[in-house]
Amino acid sequence: MRGWMKLRDRLDREGMYERIRDLPDQIGDALRAFPDGAVPEGPFRNAAILGMGGSAIGGEIVRAAAGNAAAVPIQSIRGYAAPGWCGPGTLAVAVSYSGNTEETLSAAAEAADRGAAIAVVSSGGALAEYAERRGFFRVDVPGGFPPRAAIGWLTVAPLLLLEKAGILTGGARSMDGARRALEKLRPGYAGDEGAERCEPARLAESLLGTFPVIYHAAGETEPAAIRWCGQFAENAKTFSHRASFPELNHNEIVGWSRPEELFSLTSLILFRGDGDPPRVREGMEAAVEMIRGRAARFLPVRMSGADALERIFRAVYLGDFVSYYLALAGGVDPTPVERIVALKAKLSGNGGLSRSAGEGGER
Repeated sequence: MRGWMKLRDRLDREGMYERIRDLPDQIGDALRAFPDGAVPEGPFRNAAILGMGGSAIGGEIVRAAAGNAAAVPIQSIRGYAAPGWCGPGTLAVAVSYSGNTEETLSAAAEAADRGAAIAVVSSGGALAEYAERRGFFRVDVPGGFPPRAAIGWLTVAPLLLLEKAGILTGGARSMDGARRALEKLRPGYAGDEGAERCEPARLAESLLGTFPVIYHAAGETEPAAIRWCGQFAENAKTFSHRASFPELNHNEIVGWSRPEELFSLTSLILFRGDGDPPRVREGMEAAVEMIRGRAARFLPVRMSGADALERIFRAVYLGDFVSYYLALAGGVDPTPVERIVALKAKLSGNGGLSRSAGEGGER
């Protein structure tokens, strides 16, 4: 890994490597630090996890991992508005790492005005102040991270909130199992065992200079695919695309006809998950057999593990490292997100909330 280490020393000026590597430790810290106070009391008929950007992925993971086992429907909500069904009987968990994400502030206030029970997850900011004024249950997470690097904190907090509110069961135990699985993966992914055993570095080298297209089954693999696309964008500064089976078999598969020039630059990444429904898996394999030869590269990724939460986090951990090594291979610092900073500054100048971007321009 000597070549990678030289790139890391030269390019990674803000320590993204350590933040990715230490995800298992962050999960453990978050499990131990959850506050003892009484969470909002039900019974609840649904739950909404409000968030944007790096603050939203934890809600996506909780929703997908819960699957059909949750006592009530769980939805991940991104945007300014709370859905019409948010009201009495709803537990709304507002997640904003900075505490200043204007969309989440707006949706939380709307849900509260409709009578929903509110809980807040943030490192401070206007959302924490709002929770303090209204007496809402609050989970404080440590500051100083780019929000996308706080995924352990931002997943554990809503997960345990829903568990303690009676909506989920076994969340803490499952999350600790995922933590132990990541600890076993860490030496290989972090390069401690040498370049020949570093799967994410090999994947990154295959992806360099190509357009990554991620295909996956709808359901538990979806948040991992969302995360991979987000990390390709923010860490590697690389554009990517994702779509899910079985839906893409009804439309997108036809698009693999043209333009030919695009396919010569495309890497097709296929998530195969232990939890994929058998009939969906059959459709995936049939479709991929038809189109894989069109792409410059075909890269299968296996999502395995004891349960959905472990499978998701194993895939997330792999993707985070892949995006990191892809950043280094492309000669870019993985941490800055300059376009987001510039965009939020422009929106603030047009009357938006100047505090909405959070640390580093993220959410």
